[in-house]
Amino acid sequence: MQKDFKLADKDIQINFDLAESNIFEVYLSEEDSLPKYKKVTQMQREHFKQYLKTTNDETRIRQSINLIFSKLRNDNALHENDLKNYIERIVNNLSDERKAKLLDEIDVYTLKIRNKINELKSEHREKVFYDLLNKGNIKIENTFSFEPTIQASKLSSLRDKSLYEEEIDNLNSLENKVLTEIVSLDNIKWWHRNKDIKPGFCINAFINHYPDFIICTENGNIIMLETKGDDRINDDSKTKLKLGSKWADKAGDKYFYFMVFENSKIEGSLLVDEFIDTIKEL
Repeated sequence: MQKDFKLADKDIQINFDLAESNIFEVYLSEEDSLPKYKKVTQMQREHFKQYLKTTNDETRIRQSINLIFSKLRNDNALHENDLKNYIERIVNNLSDERKAKLLDEIDVYTLKIRNKINELKSEHREKVFYDLLNKGNIKIENTFSFEPTIQASKLSSLRDKSLYEEEIDNLNSLENKVLTEIVSLDNIKWWHRNKDIKPGFCINAFINHYPDFIICTENGNIIMLETKGDDRINDDSKTKLKLGSKWADKAGDKYFYFMVFENSKIEGSLLVDEFIDTIKEL
């Protein structure tokens, strides 16, 4: 999904969080000859900016571009010319103050550019995946089967209706809360704590998504459940919810995907009580 990825038409908006950082004056104390520091005034800051402009030469900028390029060029998904041109676009768009500081802060800039490129690649993979899916070029295939037995460092057999005699029991407070409600329902046949690595069940797409629980009702409905703390209201959760919902649509009428939060939620997800009321009917 990355063979057609190019940086030439991608944005260069990156928050480097450097230009507005505080500037401090370092001096030796007359009392003890130890180094002291204090924040400079706004007027001193402006004078310093003007000084940086005079020291900003093309050699330092070119050296900085080459250093960043050398640190990022091992990415096989990128053409070297495409990568170098992208770095040049970013650097040329920097303020004079940032350009002057670039060589000294090269690792920070490199990391932020790398993270930006990774974000752009993720967006590209997602777009290509859904384009191919909507065109019928990607199909759902049933390749998963449960293991005869499971092994984990922490197993427990204290909960009712578990698929296995013992299940993985490294649950957080929200997972405990939800599972307690699930096992109390009359229509639940079994539940299973899904592993987050192979051989656990995975929705294999532009990302590999391992839902937290697999639940089966007495009517034979299969429910994939992902629980999220309120601190996980972010783009990653939105991406997984969209993918899980699309998987359920393609898998058939007997398959369902839910993302559950405790107090706050994203569009399309459910709170715990809403989820329990919903699966009672399944």
